[in-house]
Amino acid sequence: MNRLIIEYPEISSKVIIVNEDKALLIKRRTLDPYAPRRWDIPGGGSDPGEDAIQTAIRELEEEIGHRADKDKVFLHNKKKVNKPNTIYHRHTFVYKIDKRFDPKLSKEHSEFKWMGIKEIEETNLPDHYKVVCREVLAN
Repeated sequence: MNRLIIEYPEISSKVIIVNEDKALLIKRRTLDPYAPRRWDIPGGGSDPGEDAIQTAIRELEEEIGHRADKDKVFLHNKKKVNKPNTIYHRHTFVYKIDKRFDPKLSKEHSEFKWMGIKEIEETNLPDHYKVVCREVLAN
């Protein structure tokens, strides 16, 4: 049996925003078809022609209304992800900021919270993002 592989988007970029000992998490709406009520970090799939950093910067503005300083957004890790019917490259960036802000959430999200690592560990944030939060907030 042949397996159909869909390779769009090729890039997924997520950004962990950090200020001192807290990271910004956003919660998906109850009616979200992908992961309802799940805590997440800003990000998403690339538009045609975008590279990973361009995707990260655009997604920050779309999802939380924040225009990031590109020079302060750093790649933490990159991983090829194979899921049924899709293959993509997941890029996780870290963006350290000097002052916390209240994001202007997109329609995809219902709430936000600046959290320390102990609180993050108790959420339903995917484990691979918890690992990055642990590493970044420990420094």
